[in-house]
Amino acid sequence: VGLFVSALLISQLSAKMVRVQTLDHDRLQQMDMLSRFLSEQGVSRILAQRVSRHIRERASIVKPLTMQDLPSLSLLPSAVQRELSCSIYGGSLLRHPVFYTWTILQSGMLEDLCSKTTDLEAYSKDEDIFVPLQEAKKTYYLRGGELAYQHIIQPDIDPGNSQYIRGPATVSTNSLRDTAPAEADAVEKEVKGWFSMIALWCHWTYVGTLSVRETCELVAVNIENLVQLLERYPQLVKMNRAYAQAYSLLALTSELASSVDLHLC
Repeated sequence: VGLFVSALLISQLSAKMVRVQTLDHDRLQQMDMLSRFLSEQGVSRILAQRVSRHIRERASIVKPLTMQDLPSLSLLPSAVQRELSCSIYGGSLLRHPVFYTWTILQSGMLEDLCSKTTDLEAYSKDEDIFVPLQEAKKTYYLRGGELAYQHIIQPDIDPGNSQYIRGPATVSTNSLRDTAPAEADAVEKEVKGWFSMIALWCHWTYVGTLSVRETCELVAVNIENLVQLLERYPQLVKMNRAYAQAYSLLALTSELASSVDLHLC
């Protein structure tokens, strides 16, 4: 028995050592290719050193795994994939009253939301989730980590403009006043739970910057996929359109300009 246990431990240790050596070889190969690229492009030595340093620092950061990191999951049967998606995303989706209401009104809605519109995203410290002038295409739920938001641009909206109807569930939009930066808010806002819900109801361009303070994990709902999904649920479409119209009027008031990117629900 002792010999068997020893052999098993040695085998596991050898496998781990081979894996580490393989990863180290891949990293070294990537850095060699980076150095060659920078040299071929005539990048100055000082800038090349900065680029290499940043790449090494980023590569050393351990982020939460997402489903994109595990291509083997695509080999699962569709039914198992849907069940797995519900297990991973369902709890987060049900924490928002809109998604919770949809799942109550329509049988099978939660499974469709999880499997067809939702994914995990992981970000490292100092990365930006979104920046001013970027179109809002997703809504997010913060599952772990720390984010900070700063309002940068003052929106200039015509609340009576309803020509920008997008899909069966959304209406209205905003524009930016000459895209010129206004005086930025001095105080950063802490972000929790759901944010960027404006993307669900309106065509929206962000007016602030959302940055990562500590490595974070987000549940992200793709709005384009969601609009396509809602076409299969005509009962929800009518209700959503009326809600979007009311939402857009509330969102476009100047008093709420610095909050629309985040917590207006």
